[in-house]
Amino acid sequence: MDYIIDLSSLSSKSNDLNSSKKKIDNINEIDTFSDQDISSYLKNINETIKRIKNGYNNASTWLTSYIDDMKTLESNLSSLNSANLITPTEFNKEFEDIFSKVTMPAIKTGGSNENLKSLGSLANEYYGTGTFEHKTYTDSNGITLSYYIYVPEYSGSEKLPILVYDHGSGENGSGVLNTGLPSMLNNGSINPEGIVICIQDDSGNFSLSNSTSQAALIDAVNDVVEKYNGDSDAISFAGHSQGASRGYSIVNNYPNYFSAFAPISGWSGNLSSWNSNAKVCIIHGDKDANVGYDNATYAENLIKNSGGDVTLTTLGGKDHIIQGYSFTNELITDNGETYNLMDWLMSQSKNS
Repeated sequence: MDYIIDLSSLSSKSNDLNSSKKKIDNINEIDTFSDQDISSYLKNINETIKRIKNGYNNASTWLTSYIDDMKTLESNLSSLNSANLITPTEFNKEFEDIFSKVTMPAIKTGGSNENLKSLGSLANEYYGTGTFEHKTYTDSNGITLSYYIYVPEYSGSEKLPILVYDHGSGENGSGVLNTGLPSMLNNGSINPEGIVICIQDDSGNFSLSNSTSQAALIDAVNDVVEKYNGDSDAISFAGHSQGASRGYSIVNNYPNYFSAFAPISGWSGNLSSWNSNAKVCIIHGDKDANVGYDNATYAENLIKNSGGDVTLTTLGGKDHIIQGYSFTNELITDNGETYNLMDWLMSQSKNS
């Protein structure tokens, strides 16, 4: 049975959370633990907290405190459990209490409140380890794109966001799986909550440097949208080095197609104007000797002066090879905003 509640009711229920948290506030956190597997129960807690946070990003301000309390509670209980200061039974019961009184009602609002309507189906969603497979697509002009596609295990009914990723020049021809995001997807070290298309650039008659291949890629992505329940309003693009430079081109040439764009260590010297409506997050190391940092500031200023939505993340002391780092570390924009790159890309929509 779904819970139907409003914001004021849910806000009052946060008192249950605070009450439970106070039970452990006076116990010092343990700094060092033996390595061990976190229970599947805790893993599900973490995944749920992450989805709640993403879903509530436009809700009332008290929800920020609610999420912080949930994370603090999870951290403290995990510490106590790992240090054998509470039993697994006590640990699970504490979370059961919080889930039944606070979290599940929050997830199962059923769209009863305008601020929470996007959470209507989250209670039935589950993202697990997905598949990563090689595919090819040939368009009506005979251009053949070779790519790898990650599709998460997913039991929800909502359409899935899509990220298109293009590699650097060192992986041209056949090396797409050698480094960065494609390599991490291939070895299972990263499991996004959406579809990822990793293209093999400069292979056969496909090169994203030309307009015919760009058109072929758009057709291929549209094919993925239809076959895998993709969200056509949430298609983002990310690329490293050459892939970022070519990303500037295709995102600009298809100004209303992409919801977001993340160029990593990208050359922007071919840009003279910016027409795209995509949100742009530029990432660049200030010690990049291959593609100078001034490419990042040039692109930022050009997009900003063209009325575009752009932020710059400067990685202090980092060089050119930052594609893996960018997807595995918490980043901070030059404006001081903290974010996870994959989460940011997957959460952008043309409707928001």
